[in-house]
Amino acid sequence: MQTDGEMRMLTFQLGQIERMIADQLGAEGNNFIRIGKSLIINRSYIYYINVTKQKLTLSDVATFSHTVTASKEALKQLKELIEKEATL
Repeated sequence: MQTDGEMRMLTFQLGQIERMIADQLGAEGNNFIRIGKSLIINRSYIYYINVTKQKLTLSDVATFSHTVTASKEALKQLKELIEKEATL
């Protein structure tokens, strides 16, 4: 909300948001990852991936929990990426 009480909405393509995150956060921007065509998530909050039910739960394990849906392929790729990083 603006100081004049008016609401303003801006629209961006997800690719533009990805670039903004990279530009503004630098190396910390690597915590954010694009999932499929419609989601950007903070990988630090990945709690549970259920590929078959197409659900991804993000949580801080204390006060915050949110579940989103994504394609099976996107979640499968995310799970493989996380498993690969865990073995490095």
